[in-house]
Amino acid sequence: MPDLLLTMHCATHDAEVVIAALQPLLANPLHIWPGTVRGADFTGASTGEKVNGERLRTSIEAVISFDALPALLKAVADTDRHQAVEWRTIALNDHGKIA
Repeated sequence: MPDLLLTMHCATHDAEVVIAALQPLLANPLHIWPGTVRGADFTGASTGEKVNGERLRTSIEAVISFDALPALLKAVADTDRHQAVEWRTIALNDHGKIA
């Protein structure tokens, strides 16, 4: 199985809780970026976000093994969050580091 790139999008105020749940289970570093989502899908958005027409989100990415995914999803599901976390994986054909 190839490694996966796991990307999670969570409410900015939930980011630290999600990061704390993921870090102990990962050997690879987390990459974290702030972002804004605009569009028609506001499922999981707070009332204020629906009024403003944008959701403030933090994107969290890590390279993981295929077998690690269920434990990572469970760890995030078990956190005390205020809003939903959206996630996706992409199979990585190859990856590395150029020094």
